[in-house]
Amino acid sequence: MPTLKQINKEKHTQHGWKLRRSMIAARKDTVVPISISEVTKLLPAYAFAFVKDAQGKFVFVAIQGIYKEENLYVSDAGEPFFTPTPRHYHAYPFFLHEFEAEGKLQATLLFDHDSGLYREDPQVDKGEKRFMNDEGQIDADVEKVLVYLTESEKWRKITQSAVDALDEAGVLEAWEPKIENPDPKRNLLKGFYKINLEKLNVLEGEDLKNIQKSQGFTVAYAQLFSMYRVETLNKLHALKMKQNEAPMKEMKKHNIDNVDAFFKDTEDEISFDWSKL
Repeated sequence: MPTLKQINKEKHTQHGWKLRRSMIAARKDTVVPISISEVTKLLPAYAFAFVKDAQGKFVFVAIQGIYKEENLYVSDAGEPFFTPTPRHYHAYPFFLHEFEAEGKLQATLLFDHDSGLYREDPQVDKGEKRFMNDEGQIDADVEKVLVYLTESEKWRKITQSAVDALDEAGVLEAWEPKIENPDPKRNLLKGFYKINLEKLNVLEGEDLKNIQKSQGFTVAYAQLFSMYRVETLNKLHALKMKQNEAPMKEMKKHNIDNVDAFFKDTEDEISFDWSKL
């Protein structure tokens, strides 16, 4: 878990941060929350699923590994193998925390102090940034981060409403992706859920209306159509095992620009046998 601390206007006027140059903080993220706004961009490379959070609530995620604390989409050096990356990472190490005070929804900006990017005395001449100027005005880049995080939070809520509607309609079921285990001594990650297509197709009444109203069908069919991408995880595991043998320039060619070549032997006609998933 990251160590998130609030950026305070009075206390941190002189403080700042070093710009992030890699995704090294994501190396142990086996799953990442995603939103409706990005499914079309991520679908060519990721398998989607639902997992339960600490409160037992279903969350829509992209699967990034087959073992605990493993992210096959990021190298050990923090370089992503595919672009675009999930928007969950785009504003890192900044996070937004919303709370209610005096009957109003408010938000505060947080920073991950485990990132190693926090600076109490930023060296501006070396490209590091301050959160605010001497007058306490927020830096333009911080302002952009706030706008981005606010937009991301809006999409998170929209997506969560869709997932909640699917859950309430009873169309989520436990799922064990058919992934080959390259290391039998290790246990494959479990706890995934998927859409039950048969139940989805016979919905009616309030359940159907709620799913339609919440964009639940967008989430449902995105998850279903993504399921064939579980084969990608085995490919990426084999690729990552060769990381120490192959130079990074060879690894980087497996990005979204060359996605057709990478998925060449997993391309399918527009015909799906859901029973095999």
